[in-house]
This record gives sequence, structure tokens and C-alpha cells, in this order.
Amino acid sequence: MASACAVGQDPGTENGHPTRVRTSRSALPQDRPHVPLLAAPSIRAAVPVPGPVRACSWLPGPVAAPAAIPGAGLFLLRLSLLSFLLISPSFSALASAAAPPAAKAPAAAVPEPGTEEQKQAEAEAQKKAEAEKQKKAAAEKQKKVDAEKQKKTVADIRNLGTALFSWLTDQVENTVAEQDAENGAAPPRGTAEDAQQKTIDIQDYPLISREDLEDFLVPQYLAAIPETDAWGNPYEVRLNTDNLMAKAVMSIRSPGRKGYYAGDVYKIEGFDPTDFDQDIVWVDGFFVRWPQAQESHGDKPLPIPPSGRQ
Repeated sequence: MASACAVGQDPGTENGHPTRVRTSRSALPQDRPHVPLLAAPSIRAAVPVPGPVRACSWLPGPVAAPAAIPGAGLFLLRLSLLSFLLISPSFSALASAAAPPAAKAPAAAVPEPGTEEQKQAEAEAQKKAEAEKQKKAAAEKQKKVDAEKQKKTVADIRNLGTALFSWLTDQVENTVAEQDAENGAAPPRGTAEDAQQKTIDIQDYPLISREDLEDFLVPQYLAAIPETDAWGNPYEVRLNTDNLMAKAVMSIRSPGRKGYYAGDVYKIEGFDPTDFDQDIVWVDGFFVRWPQAQESHGDKPLPIPPSGRQ
């Protein structure tokens, strides 16, 4: 059935009454979306829909399909591409957030500058300190050993000197008794100046062999004669058997730790007991060179009392 509105009538009226014209929404001009990334499509004028149009909604009959809009396919393609570009970064970000973090490879240890040199320097310093500590400990130990040896040497010389002085006393008593019987006078004696002398020359005392010394002293005055001092050096014993009343009669000495004598002339005085290389010298009943800190009487070790010599 032909539409009354479409045949012989004003499209705007029906039976003399205005009617609502139904048109396609796409036929109306509309603002295109602003797409900065794509070129804006050209705006075309609305194109009337060809064919029969049912202008009256209450009239039966077919409704013509809207005609294709020129350029619509290209616009939709551009819109699809734009949507893909906008959505793709979001998907990438979500995928990255959802993915488990990758295990980081352990970083290679980077040695600090100078670490090896510093360790070597510290090791050297520690080694040096340890060596210094051991050296000090060894020195202290050796000092104690030398002090004991010095003490023993002094004791040996004193014991041997005591035996010599006892022998000398007995000999002098016999000699004095004989001279008194013959001459009625005492033998010459040393003066007070001799007692005040400041130096001793060891060469004034004649040497005596060990065999002769043993004949004089063993066993009546001494069980055995010491051969060496505590450091292993042989004692030097001197005895003036030709003149027992002379100023210089007997002497004993040790070279100390160093093993050799410093000389033959000695100043009568003590020395630092920690100086183990000093000679230890005894003459005529007194020490003339001795470690000062050992048993002393004033400035000198106690003398052997001259029980037979007045």
C-alpha cells in the first residue's frame, strides 16, 4: 500500500494536519569527534534517504533502510586504530604489574680501593708487633738468666777468696811466728795509703796454676776449686807465693758474660748489676769491681775479715 504521505501530499501534513517527519539520525549533520592523531574527515552535507519513507509512524508499510554514508568506513577504521593505540599501553602496564619480578643476579663483589694493601700493611704491623713482643719477652728471660749467672759467679769468687784468705792467714801466722822467733820484729806491712788507693793493676799479682792451687786449698780449705764462671769462662787466679806479706798477694777475676777481660787496671768501684759484660774482680779480701746492687756494705760488698792479718 502506497503511503498517503508519500503520494500527492505535502510531506509535512497529513489530511491537512502537520505530521512528524521521521528521518534517519545519521542523516543529520553532527560534530565529528576531535581526533588529533588522525586527519579530520571532511564534513559532508546530509543526504536525503532515497526510496519510500514512512513519514507517519502510525501507518503500516515497510521502512526503507538508511543509505550508506560516504566516508563512514574510513572514519570507523581510524577510530578503531586510535582505540587500539590508547588501550595497548594500559595492557602492557597491567601485564608488567601482574608478572612476578625477575630474580636479580648477584652483583659481583667490587674490592674497595686499597683493601688488599691495607690488609697486608695490618698483617705486617701485627707481625712486627708480635716479633717485638717475643723479642722483649726473650730479653727479659735472658736478663733473669744472666742475673742468676752473675749471682753465682760472685758467690764462687767469694767462696774461693775466703778459702785463699784462710790459707794465707795460716801461712802468715806461721811466718810471723818464725820471724818473731828469729828477729824479734814483725814483717813490713802495708801503709794506710795502700788501703786508700783508687786503682788496682792486676799484673802486680803473679799467676798460679790450677794444680798448685788445689795443693794449697783442697781439701782442707775448699772441697773443689771452681773451674769456670756461670757463663763458662775460666776463672783467673793469681797468688804471690814468694812474698805473702806484700801489698799485692792474691786476686780472682771473671770476664763476665762477654768472655774476655776489659783490661788489667781497674778503678775500685761498683757497676750497674744489669751490665752483665763487666769484669768481676776480687783482690786481697775485697771486691774492687762488683755489681753494686748485690750484698753490699756502704758502696762495696762485705770484705772477707782478715782474721790473721793485723
